[in-house]
Amino acid sequence: MSTQLKLRRDTATGLAATTPTEAEPGYDQTNKRLIVGDGVMPGGVPHGSFADIQAQRFTFGEAILSGSTYAVTLTPPLTTYEPGVGLLIRPNNGNSGAVTINVNGLGPLPLRKLSDGSLVNLEPADLRANRLYPIACDGGVFQLVGGSSGISPGSVGTAQIANGAVTAAKLASNSVGAGAIAASAVRTSEIFWGSGMVSSSRGGNVVLPGGEYGMYPRVTGFGGSEGSGVKLLVGGSGAPNAWIGFESDRGGSAWQRFVRSSPPYDLGDGEIAGTIFLAVDSAGEVLASYSADTPPWINNGPHDPRAHYVSMTGRKFRLPSKRLNVLAALRNGQINASTAEWRLRQEIDGEPDDVGRLRRGELSIDELLTSSAGEEVAAAHLVEIDHAYKNRDMALLPHPFGELPAGATVVLLDPLCDIVCSLLEAQDEGEDLCGLFHRGLIRPDNEALEGRHGPAGVRQVRVRI
Repeated sequence: MSTQLKLRRDTATGLAATTPTEAEPGYDQTNKRLIVGDGVMPGGVPHGSFADIQAQRFTFGEAILSGSTYAVTLTPPLTTYEPGVGLLIRPNNGNSGAVTINVNGLGPLPLRKLSDGSLVNLEPADLRANRLYPIACDGGVFQLVGGSSGISPGSVGTAQIANGAVTAAKLASNSVGAGAIAASAVRTSEIFWGSGMVSSSRGGNVVLPGGEYGMYPRVTGFGGSEGSGVKLLVGGSGAPNAWIGFESDRGGSAWQRFVRSSPPYDLGDGEIAGTIFLAVDSAGEVLASYSADTPPWINNGPHDPRAHYVSMTGRKFRLPSKRLNVLAALRNGQINASTAEWRLRQEIDGEPDDVGRLRRGELSIDELLTSSAGEEVAAAHLVEIDHAYKNRDMALLPHPFGELPAGATVVLLDPLCDIVCSLLEAQDEGEDLCGLFHRGLIRPDNEALEGRHGPAGVRQVRVRI
């Protein structure tokens, strides 16, 4: 018959009130673990159970920050800082810089992390409140095991990333999605799509809103024909205009999608949603129309509205076309080859170093603008695409129509009107505004709006439905 052996047992409180003799076994009824006396420690030396190991009850401690020191209390207490001692800590507050760890009052030891093969002090926010961090002692310092909680803001910049270090081969498919890109994080590659419709019932040419940045238009002839009697034309009026021509006995309309090069637009009275131009005869009948979220001169004039650089605040800049002008003069026979080479070298040598670095991608537009002389350099060597620049070709192309019939008048429906904004939004969703104009369902008011800024010779009027 087996013999039953029972050890000395009590609650944790009861055991703590006694000091078991050396080698005296016992059982902690509260924590369900064995203890062995050493004649010194009250309650005896606990021996961890399976549950204690799972919960790391002997090595986990709250880290309470005071100044730059985290105090950690373990039960049973740690008696010495030996190499290999590992802890799991949970800070009550994040760190603001270098810190030390003090376990059970043994004295503070520095807490450091591995960086480029060396142990260094922690940086601000390496530790965050209420997160778990494994640390280990090497006898002289505690080391943060496995790195910090994340990458501190600004810790990885262009100086830390070698050229070519990040390649397409190193990026997993779909590793960076649209949801991972913050608004305004990618500026220079933004693409804004616009759309517009033009029409004519008496023939003639109407400029396409997209110019050289537009897709091939979808054309329809009036009376149900599939665009017969319609042709595309390029050039005219000394500008790289893109026109669509309608035969006088047919007429028709064209819809075009294009890249909006440099929104928003402002004629001088405030930002506009777009423009609706109408050519009307003396009886008020609409002869031709242009309705688009971009004014006709933006993409059809010699001044390119595309931005090479966009700052984080939305300012847009492009490099001037001085080099292009030199080559154009060479092509037109205005200068010879040696003169062209000399002028190109002068252009290169005359640029500040920061402009050259900007061209090569070694400097961002924001870094240039925030440098000591950045604004002066930008004003002298870059072209800012502001509202004045966008409207520089307004005088060349004040309206989108070619030669008008005798007695015809060009009007611009109030570009600041909410109704005009709504009409352009409806057109973008598929509404045929041209048909509404030519049927007289949408028409211009007879009285001009006074004091408005805009193209010369074009009356601005209210819209009537």
